[in-house]
Amino acid sequence: NMAYVMLIRYAVRVMEGDSGLAAQLQTLLEEWIRHRSDMVSLEAARAMCQLGGVTGKQLTSAVSALQVFLSSPRPTVRFAAIRTLNQLARTHPEAVQPCNVDMEGLITDSNRSVATFAITTLLKTGNEASVDRLMKQMQGFMAEISDEFKTIVAEAVRSLCRKFPAKHAAFLGFLAGVLRDEGGYEFKRAAIEAIVDLAKHVPESKEAALAHLCEFIEDCEFTKLSVRVLHFLGEEGPHTARPTMYIRHIYNRVVLENAVVRAAAVSALAKFGAAAVADAALQKSVRVLLQRCLDDREDEVRDRAAWSLRMGAGEATRDKYVRDDSTFALAVLERRLVEYCGNPAAAAQGRFSFDGVPRISRAQEEETRARTRLETMDAVLTGSAVSAPAGAAGAKQASEPGTPTAAGAMDVFEQQVAYADKLNAIPELAAFGAQPLVSSQRPVDLTEAETEYVVRYIKHVYESHVVFQFDVTNTIPEQVVEQVEVAMEPEDDIDGVLAPVVVVPIPVLACNEPGTAYVAFERTETDTFPTATFACTLRFVVK
Repeated sequence: NMAYVMLIRYAVRVMEGDSGLAAQLQTLLEEWIRHRSDMVSLEAARAMCQLGGVTGKQLTSAVSALQVFLSSPRPTVRFAAIRTLNQLARTHPEAVQPCNVDMEGLITDSNRSVATFAITTLLKTGNEASVDRLMKQMQGFMAEISDEFKTIVAEAVRSLCRKFPAKHAAFLGFLAGVLRDEGGYEFKRAAIEAIVDLAKHVPESKEAALAHLCEFIEDCEFTKLSVRVLHFLGEEGPHTARPTMYIRHIYNRVVLENAVVRAAAVSALAKFGAAAVADAALQKSVRVLLQRCLDDREDEVRDRAAWSLRMGAGEATRDKYVRDDSTFALAVLERRLVEYCGNPAAAAQGRFSFDGVPRISRAQEEETRARTRLETMDAVLTGSAVSAPAGAAGAKQASEPGTPTAAGAMDVFEQQVAYADKLNAIPELAAFGAQPLVSSQRPVDLTEAETEYVVRYIKHVYESHVVFQFDVTNTIPEQVVEQVEVAMEPEDDIDGVLAPVVVVPIPVLACNEPGTAYVAFERTETDTFPTATFACTLRFVVK
């Protein structure tokens, strides 16, 4: 049976690397799903559910097998089946819906891990009418499960907040209840972030959410969570109908808490006084409270209070230093600082300039963080972040920017620096170096590994340009090719949006010596982000 399990895992890796064999290997997986061994059947069903681009129809056999395992007398089999369905529900909730009746029977399972996965899966696949009933059932056993599963429940409720905004009262009541229970930092953080997310995306729940957060910080044992809540109160509190109610809770932290929380509370108070909607009476009250903070025993608290009083003195300073929520693009700023520190000639010319570092709004920064969080969660839940097999190929890839290996993927920042250095070293593309390299896509194979010419591409996005990098390998021993370039013909209308500007060919490409060609386009309208499909043709001269 272990041999079958290894065969299934090898088959999945082959399917990921060679799409031409996918149909044959999917047929094999379906046969293994019907295997008499539970271990083999579960592994095959899990592999089928984790395949990229799989359709609901192709998942039918895997879901049916998992549905049968839900009623197994062995807890380990039930756990394996419900966990796989829980992961599948993130991407294909409609495929899991036929199992809802069986999963409802697991809510009262003696194994609380199975029961937790059953409820969180039902929350993803159920409808709005079933939410209230499931929330009540969850409250019944939250005290009996570990913090790890409590965190899973909190994350599931957080995702539901956007799916069923009309049920915000039930979600908020549940989250506020679990905050009062005993629990570790990660669990409480997940519950806090769920409440914050709900307040941001469901305006009707904002004031109730802020009230629950105020109650939480009155008796919070985690300094980081107190700081997080105070920051959010400072952002949202000034725009509510009764901002003075929140000021009282915030000032209580100045009186009762440690230095870190007191400093965060001072910053939150300053935002109430500097808000555009603050009237004269509110500003005066905040100034009085800030002046009291000038006598604090901690330097940081006194400095923040003094800065807040100074910056809040005039309308112009408030607009520039307090109300402006834009920030630098940190990845670009970090790269520019490293380049500056590593270049003695640049340091000799003068101090570091921020002119080339783009500024982004707080909303853009939060959107980027949210997207990164979701991508990370998807990678973990779907098992896509699988280490590459060790060996010669892995060792070869380790030297190439952006390629993950068994030892671990290269840091994202190091990737950006490596790509930027490589692009700036090409004379035709050096002019783009004045712009920040916003992002670089992971390498994508355009051909199979066994073809005569192996090609993969990486897309680099600048502020006003897009550069396509094509890594080409000639695998024919007796052949040398010259003037290798890639012709990109758009299949969509890109006039007025993208314009070709540079084509960089490979002068000579010998056998098994990779070369790189580039094609660059200019974005004629930098405010828009067009989508287009290109037909790519490899052109060269054989010698």
